[in-house]
Order: sequence, then structure tokens, then C-alpha cells
Amino acid sequence: MTRSLEVTTLGDHGARRLELSRDEGGTWAARRWVDGREVDVDLPDLRDALDCDLGLCPLTNTMPVLRGGLLREGGGRSRLTAAWVEVPDLVVRADVQHYGPSVPSPGGGAAVEFGVEGFAATIVVDADGLVVSYPGIAERLRG
Repeated sequence: MTRSLEVTTLGDHGARRLELSRDEGGTWAARRWVDGREVDVDLPDLRDALDCDLGLCPLTNTMPVLRGGLLREGGGRSRLTAAWVEVPDLVVRADVQHYGPSVPSPGGGAAVEFGVEGFAATIVVDADGLVVSYPGIAERLRG
């Protein structure tokens, strides 16, 4: 489960920073800065969220893939709520996500179906649940 996420964005929109955390009781808290000034954070109801999902970051898909057992033969479906962080604005919202079913691949990885309202993709992960391919978002470089 996510304990904390700290992220900073820099660009034409200025500088933004977010500190997002979840305590052992499941309560989420956040602090946010825009151009060095702390601003109010309107957190949605995240009581069902166990993890964060950072927009445009394939790494945060690993947690629900592993938790849902989607690397196992016949890995099923899971529905979860994530604390989704928009990039570059760093606004947090509750995001209902769907994972599965998975299709195991040679070497212990899998192709996993992922979806949220208005978006769906097949994400390929390796034997550790790390994203190898996320169409339109990321492709692992061969080294």
C-alpha cells in the first residue's frame, strides 16, 4: 500500500509540488504548492484507496497488478479505487480502476487488461509486475 508520494512538476505551467500520504488507518492527507506558495488541497473521498496512481507513470500500475495476483495463471479481475494524481497540475481525485483478466507470457510476465472510465489498454508486465509496455504511455528500453 502507498504510504507517501512526493512529486514536483516544472514547465510552462510553473512549478508545482505535491506531498500525498496515507496513514496506517487509511486516512489520506496532502499538501500542495504552486510556484512556491502552499495552496489548499481538496481531497476527494479516498477511504477505499490503498494506492496512488501517478498520471503518465507506469510504475504505479505494479502495486495493483501484484495485489490482484494478475501474474498467476488465470489471474482474475479486480476493481479498485486509487488516489489518482493528474500531471502536470498535481490535482488528486478518486479513480475507479479495473484490472484483468491477465494472459501469462513466457518468462513469468503477463498481459493485463486495464481500464478506467473512457480509457482502456493492455499493459504488458514482466515477472516482477513492472511495466514493459503501456501503449501510448511507455515502452521499456532494451539495454
